[in-house]
Amino acid sequence: MNSIPLHRSLCLLSLGLFFSSSLPGQDSAALAPIREKCESVSKGFSGVVGVGVQELNNGQWIVLNGDKRFPMQSVFKLPLAMAVLEKADKSGISREEQSGG
Repeated sequence: MNSIPLHRSLCLLSLGLFFSSSLPGQDSAALAPIREKCESVSKGFSGVVGVGVQELNNGQWIVLNGDKRFPMQSVFKLPLAMAVLEKADKSGISREEQSGG
């Protein structure tokens, strides 16, 4: 099992991508560290991770596993999942425990 909680990894990846892609004056060479970070973080998970990031100044894309099909996840579901996982981590609730009806 990964030593970094899933919600924390997703949050760090999201924040890193947000702030890295919003820096003014980036050229395409500046995207290499972002690609490396995405690849590094994705190796810590047992599943397949798909990432797509566009550099807004020149339109260049970084795509990991872009040839694979993934179910869509709405913008709302990711922060909700992160909050649930954080609560589970803090309260000691097993992620395997079912909830709801």
